[in-house]
This record gives sequence, structure tokens and C-alpha cells, in this order.
Amino acid sequence: MILKRRVKKSEKKSNLKNITYIIILFIILTLFFTGYSIGKNISQATVNAEAKVAEPIIEVEANPEISITQMDKEGKYTFYVRNFNETGKITETKIKYTLQIKDNIEEEMKKSVEYELLKNGKKVELKNQEIQNLELTTLRKQEDRYDLKIKFNGEKVEGLQDIIGKVQVQIHSQQAKM
Repeated sequence: MILKRRVKKSEKKSNLKNITYIIILFIILTLFFTGYSIGKNISQATVNAEAKVAEPIIEVEANPEISITQMDKEGKYTFYVRNFNETGKITETKIKYTLQIKDNIEEEMKKSVEYELLKNGKKVELKNQEIQNLELTTLRKQEDRYDLKIKFNGEKVEGLQDIIGKVQVQIHSQQAKM
């Protein structure tokens, strides 16, 4: 009797293995004939476009005549910064610019010279003789008028005209990120 039971158990295990093999084979054949596949799809698209480079326009117009004398100890330098040219074409990109006042005046004379800057008639705060983050727009014509007042407060008149020749206004511009 014991022998018969062992045979039955081994038959059951053998039947279970056969059923498992048949099920796995059936799943593989089903996947094979359904056309389902697992894979990676690679596609490529070509885009052709024409791009025109934006034309930045910044113009500076100035009146270079300044006169500081013993009687009139203040000179005024007027200049304009525009986003359009003489034909009226407006810049196609935003422009950021920095305005800087540089001088090569000797140290003893520097104490007797003051700078005051007006933008469109309003006083502008100068930090280390410069203004940063000024902007010209693309939406409309823009013209900023600047008046630089140079005041002489000293008593020495020698070298007074040399002050005017040693003062420069520099404008550094760059295209702003859109």
C-alpha cells in the first residue's frame, strides 16, 4: 500500500509539471501569434526654418560744447540715448545699458568737482559715478534726454579747462534676454 501512494504522488507531480509546461507554451504561442512586441521606437523629425537676426539699435547724440569759467562755475552737457535711427526704424530687441561718468582729474581737483545727472528732467542717483539697468524697449520710439551738470566748487582756476577735457560719458549696451 505504501508503494502505491508514492507512485500516485510522483504521478501528480509529473502531471503538474506537464500542465505548467503546457500553460507556458500556450502563453508564448499566444504572444507570438498576436503580433505584440516589446521594443523601443526611434523616430526622427527634420525641421527647416528661416530665422532673421534681430537688429539692435542704440544711438547717442550729444552737444559737446561745455564752458566752465571763473564766473560761471557750472557747465551742462546734454546728450540723448535713443532706440531708433535717423530713418525711424525702431530696435528689434530690448537693450539694457549702463551709463558711466569717468574722469582723469588729479586728486586735489577731484574734491572741487561735482556731478549731477538728470534723466528726462528728473535727478538720477549716481552710484560710483554710474547708473545701471537702464532699458530701451522695442514697443515704441524711446528717447531719453540726459543733462550732466559739472560744478566746480574750488578756488584754484589753473587747470579749470582741463577738467572738461578729462571727463567722459561712457555708455555700455547689451541685448537683453527675452
